[in-house]
Amino acid sequence: MQAERPEADPNTTGASSETDQAPQLVVWGTDVVVSQCKKKFRKFVLQFVDPNAEEDERMEDMNMNEPLYLQKLQEVCIYD
Repeated sequence: MQAERPEADPNTTGASSETDQAPQLVVWGTDVVVSQCKKKFRKFVLQFVDPNAEEDERMEDMNMNEPLYLQKLQEVCIYD
């Protein structure tokens, strides 16, 4: 469902980019912009490192300095 982008916050400043001017897909009934959520989720999955993971959260051959969820996804793919 395409909807008009949410109204800009009058308290923010800065130039608008071209993408800010185009209609954006939002979650119905909210001002949650789907593309922003996807971008943030992707960044989280690709970059989240948990050097303090508990012993029961660790998997075999886990590198504590590498993104956690990429390793978890690789583990799932190996056993698929």
